[in-house]
Amino acid sequence: MCARIVRPASEAEDGAHRQGRLVTCHEEAASRPSLDVRPKTELSERAKGTSHELWVAWQLQRRGADVIPTGGFASFDLLALADDGRTLRRIEVKAARPRRAPGRYYGEAGRGGVTFARYAGRVEFFVFVAPDQSRAWIMPIEALPPDKTGVPLTDYWLERWDLITDASGVGQKLTNTRG
Repeated sequence: MCARIVRPASEAEDGAHRQGRLVTCHEEAASRPSLDVRPKTELSERAKGTSHELWVAWQLQRRGADVIPTGGFASFDLLALADDGRTLRRIEVKAARPRRAPGRYYGEAGRGGVTFARYAGRVEFFVFVAPDQSRAWIMPIEALPPDKTGVPLTDYWLERWDLITDASGVGQKLTNTRG
């Protein structure tokens, strides 16, 4: 049997008697404040963002691109190398927000009135990911209105992974710096 002797913290608790009393482990555990150790069913916003970024990286790798998640250390989320091995793509991953109409989604540049102009020169592509990670809309920054905070996501941009993996599109070409 698990037990220990517990002494009162002051005489007021136990009157004039300073004797301890025997407490079982079960009693002691029951007297402690309970800790909620149930698993969380909802992810934090940061965890959702990381999950979307890794899902996009996986989708691009499946299609032959080399991908590096930046882990928040750059002004973009992912760096992808196109199929020619020389064209870099800077990618910003955002969650697509459901609209009132079933199956319709909206892509936002960020919270608090952030417009797409903030990302000009910093990224080549936005990838908006459905909340259940069942689909994605891939849009070049040039297709997004710089003065807007968000856009409706249309089928034209749905699953357009080729825009990132095909080297003939936009992107920064790597040059050989060794002579």
